[in-house]
Amino acid sequence: METTWWQITIVTNSELEDIVFWLLQGWGCQGMATVTTADGVVISAYVPTETRSTAELAAFARSLSQDYGIREVQWKTIAEEDWSSSWKQHWQPDPIGRSLIVYPAWIEVPPDLDRVVIRLDPGSAFGSGAHPTTRLCLEALEEMVSPTINTIVDLGCGSGILGIGARRLGAAQIYSVDIDPLAIKATRYNWELNQLEPDRLALVEGSLTELLEVLPHPADGFVCNILAEPILGMIPQFHRLGGWGILSGILTSQIEVITNSLQAHGWTVSKVLQEEQWACLVINFAC
Repeated sequence: METTWWQITIVTNSELEDIVFWLLQGWGCQGMATVTTADGVVISAYVPTETRSTAELAAFARSLSQDYGIREVQWKTIAEEDWSSSWKQHWQPDPIGRSLIVYPAWIEVPPDLDRVVIRLDPGSAFGSGAHPTTRLCLEALEEMVSPTINTIVDLGCGSGILGIGARRLGAAQIYSVDIDPLAIKATRYNWELNQLEPDRLALVEGSLTELLEVLPHPADGFVCNILAEPILGMIPQFHRLGGWGILSGILTSQIEVITNSLQAHGWTVSKVLQEEQWACLVINFAC
């Protein structure tokens, strides 16, 4: 029997976009897309009806309202065929920076394209390339990564887009880590989709602690696109990852508190990139 899906639509301000994505991902949604409007963002997400009841949806909506002030939450059922096309219709090839372009897996890449292509099918993992935090990280990677770079760590890899971008730009070895098994699955799938060498990717399901247990030596650099609060918790261990880092998922209003913590642990901020209310910090270890 054909699967039916809940289509959940959430209207909120752009500052809450990342948080809502993380909540939806943790709730089991498969496929998420964002449309930016003059008033904020409209987030669409999909979850099989057999896994979530109407009562659970109502409770989830109440939680969003009570905890985050989000009151525009709607849902309806759609068929399998409609789900397969609904969230994908928002995606088009997306040029990023000077040389990169993100291509949805279901759109054919023209043979004469003069950009470095990242093929992507994010599934239920966060990181499509459309969000400012991901774009800023890829732009920073363009500046930091070259074929002379040996190892890059992608901390909180999501769909795997940043590690794939680093490999495409010339990094020899990528360590990708995420606490979410769906992210590990998506990263492996997208790595194969880009026809990259399997021995160039080390996948670690877990946190920074699990990564450090298998990382043979500090990497050349690392990239971490999550949220400010977990970044603050990891800063004391960053020196074990590599000599430079790229941090995003940070609101511009949070730059000062992140910078103060970094400086207290021997890091300097060499560059700040900004798009809308989001910031990306390029950092170097000074000690």
